[in-house]
Formats: sequence, structure tokens, C-alpha cells
Amino acid sequence: MKYFLLVVVSLFMCHLNAQKSFMGLRFSVNIANAEFETFSNDEFNTLSAGMFGYTYEYILDTNWTIGAELLINKRGYLEKDAITKDEQGNWIELTDIKTKFSYLSIPIKTTYRTQGNFFGIASIGFMPSYLTRSKTYFDAKVNGYPLPSSNVDNKEALSKWDFGGLAEVGFGVRSSSGIIQFNTTFGYQHSFTKYKATPDGDLKQLQHYGYVITIAIKYLLGKNNL
Repeated sequence: MKYFLLVVVSLFMCHLNAQKSFMGLRFSVNIANAEFETFSNDEFNTLSAGMFGYTYEYILDTNWTIGAELLINKRGYLEKDAITKDEQGNWIELTDIKTKFSYLSIPIKTTYRTQGNFFGIASIGFMPSYLTRSKTYFDAKVNGYPLPSSNVDNKEALSKWDFGGLAEVGFGVRSSSGIIQFNTTFGYQHSFTKYKATPDGDLKQLQHYGYVITIAIKYLLGKNNL
């Protein structure tokens, strides 16, 4: 369903004002992590994840644009190994613990860019996201004996919507005709909302954050006004 929505939005973008618009594809690496109110953040490490989708910019003038993107947005975090004892007195060791999230995100941002075929970029915006998948993966040993790798589906226990902010800086290169441009940016994203799980859920009061490295290719729809 989410991939079908990507196609629908791309067709819609093609019908927008073609005289003052850029449209293209974006590919990112998200160095993701999370913050918790109920746990020490020293227990968690970053997890590299992907982000990709469509990007659209409407040209306001020679320096300013406003745009939106539709992205498949992967997030997550790593936990340190844990050892616990169950009710029967068995020692349980959990290792290689990864919690992964998948969202459908729609960043909306305004961008300032310098003029010329080689230009600087600075953007700020907000990003609503809808949770489509969440699982925790881990390896386990019981009293020293390894068990097959396992996973737990967290999606139904979590809030479905996330709202966050973003900031990006970088540079771009435009072809001599001005029709095609390549952008590279480094960004930071952080959730405003706090996740709520079931009353006894370990993910209560979770906030996503991450550092994002992006490359994008965009095509000018219509006349070059830059």
C-alpha cells in the first residue's frame, strides 16, 4: 500500500505548476537512535537505516523554495546486551538487540539556496510520520544454550503517529542548462512527540532522533527561472 501511495503522489506532483518546480528522487542514510525518559540513554547505540522516496520543490524566487517529500523512513536503535532471570530461575542472555521502525514520512520544508550552478543549501521544516512496521530482533541463550534468532512485533503496542522537526545544510550542482541538479545534504531530525506503548511496555516515552546524509537528483519541470 505504501508503495502504491508513492506512485499516486508522484503522478499528482507532475500536475503541479510545471513552470516553477523541481521534482526528483532522494536517497538517504539515517544514523538513527532514540531517547527514553524511563531508561538511561547510555544503554542504547545508533543504528544505520535507509530512507528513500520522492522530493518536490516549488520555486518562490531565485533564493527560496518550499517543498514536500514522500519517504519510506527507516529508524531504530541498538540495545546493550542484557542478562536476566525468569520465574523458573533460568538465566536468559539477550544479545545483538535491534529495534527497527518503518514509517511513511512527509517532510515539509522551506529552503534557502545561493545562486549559481554550484550553490549552498539550508533547510528547515517539520515531518509528520505514520508507523507501518516495528520489530525487535535479538539472539538469546538460556542457561548458556543458544536459541534460534527471534523477533517481536511491536507495532500494535505503539502510537502510530510521530511529529518531528528537521534541519539540513549542504550544497548542490546544477547542469549548465539548469534542468538537472544534484544535491548533497547533512541533516538532523528529532521527534517532538513521545511514543506511548502499552502500560507495561518498555518503549514508553520514546523519542526518535538521527543524523541523515542525503543525495538527491531533481529535474526542472518547465522553464528555467533560476
